[in-house]
Amino acid sequence: MTPPGIDDLLADAAVPTTPVHGFDVGVALRRLAADAARNRQTREALQGRQARKARQMLDMVSRWTVTRPEAPAQLEDLAVGDRVNVDGVLVFACLLRLTGYPDSAQFWWQLAAGAGNRIAAYCLHLHHVQRDEQSRAWLWLEQFSGTSGGHRASLPPDYYGLPEKARQFIREHGTTGPLTAEGLKDEIHRLAAAASGTIIGRPDNRLARRITDLA
Repeated sequence: MTPPGIDDLLADAAVPTTPVHGFDVGVALRRLAADAARNRQTREALQGRQARKARQMLDMVSRWTVTRPEAPAQLEDLAVGDRVNVDGVLVFACLLRLTGYPDSAQFWWQLAAGAGNRIAAYCLHLHHVQRDEQSRAWLWLEQFSGTSGGHRASLPPDYYGLPEKARQFIREHGTTGPLTAEGLKDEIHRLAAAASGTIIGRPDNRLARRITDLA
């Protein structure tokens, strides 16, 4: 018996495009394509809503961070102190984010989160959610919550506690603290112009003097 040729095999494997026993394959394929397109649109819309919510939340937490009463002293200590003040690092990162330098903010958030600052880890989670970088977002959420792999099905108990704390502070005090992104915008732009690379380096004495004036 002669084995079937390649053309015969391909002919047998071909998907028919005409109705077979009352089943229209072409219609079915078009329906599947339409369903896939709707699912993709739904997924993209959900990602868009998550990104917008993350941006709003990150903006609120950042403003809360820089307008707290202790923020000026923490940032000044980072600028002129002999050691790296982790709380000052967080304040500096949030200022960078609010003045339009997200990549530099990410670097400084990572420095603070690596030193154990949970608010910085939460900021990084939101930062990566808004960029649709879900795997990185979950890593920082795990650090914020103190969990490890395998706990992604549920959020930590205080996941919404920190934003609520920020909301409450802003409701009571607004964003009119002595240290604001607007008040330091020119100094941040100056540091950005003087940076040797794409990441803005440690704040300097001039920024510290401006902080003293504001405070």
